[in-house]
Amino acid sequence: MRKGFLHIVKKIIPAFIAVFFIANVSAIPICDALKLKISNGTYSDETVIRFLQGATLDFDSNYDAWKLLSANTAVPQIYTKIKPGSLSINAYPALVKNETLNLFATVGSIGSYTITATEIGPFSSNVDIFIENIATGNVQNLRTNPVYIFNVSDITAFNSNPANFIIRFSLPAPVISDFSFDTGASIAVNTQVNFINLSQNATSYSWDFGDGSSPSTIQDPIHTFSKPGNFPVRLIANTAMQSDTTVRMINVNVITQIAHSNSKEIYKLSYSNNTLTIDFNNIIQHNIALAIFTAQGREVARGKMSEVSKITLPVNEKESTIYIVKLQTNDTSLTKKIFIGKNQEQ
Repeated sequence: MRKGFLHIVKKIIPAFIAVFFIANVSAIPICDALKLKISNGTYSDETVIRFLQGATLDFDSNYDAWKLLSANTAVPQIYTKIKPGSLSINAYPALVKNETLNLFATVGSIGSYTITATEIGPFSSNVDIFIENIATGNVQNLRTNPVYIFNVSDITAFNSNPANFIIRFSLPAPVISDFSFDTGASIAVNTQVNFINLSQNATSYSWDFGDGSSPSTIQDPIHTFSKPGNFPVRLIANTAMQSDTTVRMINVNVITQIAHSNSKEIYKLSYSNNTLTIDFNNIIQHNIALAIFTAQGREVARGKMSEVSKITLPVNEKESTIYIVKLQTNDTSLTKKIFIGKNQEQ
């Protein structure tokens, strides 16, 4: 029988039998529960810690069971406590955050003991459960190693403060979805947009660019909007157990590129001697917004200028890399790539 756990605590030792029942056992649903057994190889005892909706931090007659302590001092005993007394089965409210609980134990002789997580379930697989020995500071994950071994050399000292252990239930860090992109909120049709994933604690991603194009699962995708409009870009960040969603609006406009003369661009983009140069061939440009990014989306420089025919920026890269240069005025937009360190324009 394993509906949650067997909710009958039964200990059989020489000349002593104790049986304790919980009321309405059949009405208790399956819940997140941990069954722990302490043993010295001859005698053993058990306790149950569980989490379920409707339980409280006080005694719940439908869920909890008082601890019936053995009269045989040779029997090691394990239990939790609330203010009125000791519990063999202790139900807490549903597990929605990290929890730390005191675990009590007493022994009758010196020697080696084990505390074993005999049943763990049905917690989410990404919930870690730790036992900590307060006296030694030793911590063990009962998920990866369910048998904790400890030694008692001084019975009086050990039993004088029976809250010898701590049980920690550790939930995974929450998934947070977030992203940015390397242009302003308004961009030109057919402009390449680099999306920068700023999500935390996620293992996979799903992008929807809102323009009817195919979704992407790349961490930091590059996307080109081929038509004007307002597009809700959605990023879903996932783990096996969690997800989070962020939506940002992008406005795509029809913007002509910087003027051409005789089908030749009037600017030149070059790199030499640790300097990036944007040369407009002595043609004055007005109200230019400049942004430079690495191919991975890291912003290198951003600024505004006016009444210039040439822009020079110091750039010192130890390794050859690709820069993305974006220029925009009130009514024009330009995006180009350049290989820094190779002095070659693409």
